[in-house]
Amino acid sequence: MTLAAQLNRLPATQDEFEAWCANLDRPEVGRFEFLYGCVVAEPPARWPHGKLDAAFVHRLACRVEDLGHGLVFGSSQGFALPSGDTVEPDVAVVLRETWEAAPPPMADRFLTVVPDLVVEVLSPSTARRDRGPKRDIYERNGVREYWLVDPRRREITVLVRGVDGRFGPEHTVVGDEPARSTLLVGFSVRPSEVFP
Repeated sequence: MTLAAQLNRLPATQDEFEAWCANLDRPEVGRFEFLYGCVVAEPPARWPHGKLDAAFVHRLACRVEDLGHGLVFGSSQGFALPSGDTVEPDVAVVLRETWEAAPPPMADRFLTVVPDLVVEVLSPSTARRDRGPKRDIYERNGVREYWLVDPRRREITVLVRGVDGRFGPEHTVVGDEPARSTLLVGFSVRPSEVFP
């Protein structure tokens, strides 16, 4: 089947989306997510997106995986969330307790666990979606901490889930001021340390 034919037969459910992704003849055409029942395509990232992804994966892996607190995932991992949305965050952290309580992972399937912490690096093509629909999806599904990394403004914004289940006020830092995690005690990142 041609790529055009595949793109014309878009899925309507989360299960159809997973099967559709598995059957794509050319997965290199970009990234796909399933948000609010719609397939959303994203072109490959541009500079410095990938560098920032890598910086956060490295820093979080040192704090989470190296200390045995959980797992860190890069931007190629899909998460099938309880809301019916399937997301592919730039960086995701799943703490050990969350991982152990989730269904076991199945080979060649998206993970069916809600990340505890998500990092999204904003780009011109994704900023509106990351600040709007994806923020709402992460909030509805119980993500505990959401970091937005903005290379254009050279700032990091941290949102923390409150006792009411909603993200509290945004805390944005620039320069040498550290963005601090409340979930990962002692973890912080200064924008001046990560922006190229």
